Amino acid sequence: MLVSLLVAIGAVTVGFVVSKFLYKKDTEVEDRRRAAIKISSSMKEKGLVTTAAFLEDYAVGDYSGMAKKLKDLSVVMSNPAAVEAEFAVVFAKLLQGKLNTPDGLAEIAKAVADKQGPPVA
Repeated sequence: MLVSLLVAIGAVTVGFVVSKFLYKKDTEVEDRRRAAIKISSSMKEKGLVTTAAFLEDYAVGDYSGMAKKLKDLSVVMSNPAAVEAEFAVVFAKLLQGKLNTPDGLAEIAKAVADKQGPPVA
């Protein structure tokens, strides 16, 4: 009788510890996926749509989609024109953001003035 009670208590304890461990692991995966969604959203806003698509597939657990997007990403990265096109969008968005603030505008004006050199008299 006492042995049966101890076995039952042990089984419940082991079950609790295992379920707590599995719950923690599941939460870690969910946290990584939430972070991937946030990063993907931020990348899309900045114009990095090819990389963002890869992270979106990771966030929803679409590993076959990730493999396809990884292949697409490697094709883009091996093509200088495609890389330039992707980063041209990023540059335009960042430049527009700088132009919308007085500090950013001053920073751009200074960079242009530095590039032009001293005024010729």
